[in-house]
Amino acid sequence: MTQEQVSHGSWGLSGVMSVQHGRKRVLAHYHWEHTLKRDVIDVSGTFHIAASKIIITASGASLVASDGRYYTAPTASELMQQHLGWSLPMRSLTYWVRGLIAPGVAAVGKQKKQGDLVALTQVGWQMHWYSYHTVGHLRLPTLMTLQKGKWAFRIAFNRWS
Repeated sequence: MTQEQVSHGSWGLSGVMSVQHGRKRVLAHYHWEHTLKRDVIDVSGTFHIAASKIIITASGASLVASDGRYYTAPTASELMQQHLGWSLPMRSLTYWVRGLIAPGVAAVGKQKKQGDLVALTQVGWQMHWYSYHTVGHLRLPTLMTLQKGKWAFRIAFNRWS
């Protein structure tokens, strides 16, 4: 993977995440393929039960459930809220998962000496990055948390491609 791919073009990301709302918590595996024209995110529960595929383009978002049902919405956040029960600001998340501040939106952040982002508040979300590793010549996160209100996400990045 090159700096150009991660900064502007295409990248892939796989891992596990914990989604918590109040006392309720679910675990999910995910695989995310990002290009300039679309994002495809496969999400599945423990043992890959209740798998869903989310496809995001400039014209909207769609979700294909493991039972074959197909859903659409104007935005990925709306789609996830309606059918998964939770949502994230997906445009901003494409930056946050790379340890970057989303452009065009006010933010308060903190960096370490190496330049790694360790804490950020943006669009009402509080984020922390706990570890980074080197992929090629890039420093990429391996673990982050996001929190807003009663929602908390803990995302482990197991593989970048």
